[in-house]
Amino acid sequence: MKSSLLSVSAMFFCLFGCEVRTSTGQIDTSNASEPDTTIAITTFQTPADIEGCGYYFGPDEETFRNNVFVFVANMKGVGYIMADGVLQKLTLSSTTSNPEKFGDHTDVYINDSYRVTVHMHYVSQVFQEDTWMIEGSLWVETKDGKKSVNSVFGERGC
Repeated sequence: MKSSLLSVSAMFFCLFGCEVRTSTGQIDTSNASEPDTTIAITTFQTPADIEGCGYYFGPDEETFRNNVFVFVANMKGVGYIMADGVLQKLTLSSTTSNPEKFGDHTDVYINDSYRVTVHMHYVSQVFQEDTWMIEGSLWVETKDGKKSVNSVFGERGC
């Protein structure tokens, strides 16, 4: 009898003892963990099938100049990001440009898990080459609602 009373008391403590109630009697959930809704976008070295002409973006100018990137793509429509620690290969889905402002355009890359939108603005031309310095943003989304938005700096060209 004593052990069953102890068991019932322990069960009630486990079920109800950890809730924190406010002065109005509501359960305080401020310390409850919320689901992670962000995607960790990290840097990586250029994959072997990305060489020559293309897009190369770092999270900032210094990282970009050290040839470490958060997004790269070739002119054949293949792009890469490192999302949540896994290198993701993507395919160009669409590209749009602003006809009223030279150098403003958006490319969308996809795979089975991710949709990556790269908003770009040409900052300056490198010498007289077919290369442009670009500032922009990298929007990464999953089908289950996770997302990440990051500023990028890099270049497009050969």
